[in-house]
Amino acid sequence: MTETQSVIYVSPGLGVHDARWIAALGDLGFTPLHVARDTFDFDHEFVQAVSDLAVGRIPIIAGPLELCILLRGIEAPLILLSWGFDLQEANPIPGLSSLRAVLVDSTANEAVARAAGARELLLIPWGIDTELFVDQGEVMDLSPYGVAGDESVVLSLRAHESRYRVDDIIRAFARKPRSARLAIGNAGSMTHTLQAIAGNLGVDAVFLPPFAEEDLPPLLRRSSVYVTASNVDGTSVTLLQAMACGVPVVASMNAGNVDWVHNEEAGFTFPIGDIGALSAAIDVAMERGSRVTAKARRSVLERADWHRNIRKVTALLTQSV
Repeated sequence: MTETQSVIYVSPGLGVHDARWIAALGDLGFTPLHVARDTFDFDHEFVQAVSDLAVGRIPIIAGPLELCILLRGIEAPLILLSWGFDLQEANPIPGLSSLRAVLVDSTANEAVARAAGARELLLIPWGIDTELFVDQGEVMDLSPYGVAGDESVVLSLRAHESRYRVDDIIRAFARKPRSARLAIGNAGSMTHTLQAIAGNLGVDAVFLPPFAEEDLPPLLRRSSVYVTASNVDGTSVTLLQAMACGVPVVASMNAGNVDWVHNEEAGFTFPIGDIGALSAAIDVAMERGSRVTAKARRSVLERADWHRNIRKVTALLTQSV
């Protein structure tokens, strides 16, 4: 491979995960050419823009699935970058045999892609920066958001969209009086709805703004428990970040989370949508979460080092030209 080999990276926009992939491709010696779907008014304009870049059969990495399918007519090696939810939510899944390869981030999606006819599969967990997310260091002061220094904090950082079921966490918190404070980070189309649910249920939740990734370790280390109640995941990056920061985690038993969290081994689990079980799991994590944090952090260091894992893509991309 030469340092000037180009790779076309296609995504809906430019989110935090896209920025990570684009930076990683550059670090590997490729020249990433980014095409964002949200900059075009029509699908044919979008497809033409990608096709114009794919001169000389430059490989294309595209995701999620619906975007990749739009590009199947282009004469270039086309690689699906699964976003986790796309393969699990698609019904039916279009045949994947026409694609050069499929990149997946969980064993569940690996099985789905194989059943859908993928010719080549590469499993790369969407890991984390293990040098940034550590269990020792600065702790964020949440007093500007109304959280006292001696208050325990139960934290959610998932996007405020229906598939992430942040409302389940609020409902679980409302089940009984708690000494901890619920902090809900991130944002999304359901932010106002979630605020209304918390108010109606009498949950004194604090809603935090989205933070830059480099600000997340101090926030996570300030937390007593991290909770994710999502319907679907490949590899939840924020879950791994919490585990790496030594925070006890409570996670729904979706196909992606069970790759990382086994009940009372590396965290605490509950069935998706079971509010009572989620409430109980938060209690258990508050009481004895410190027993599992060392194993959880060790698992992330061994399996989820993003900078190490991403190197696996080099051979695939150089074989595609």
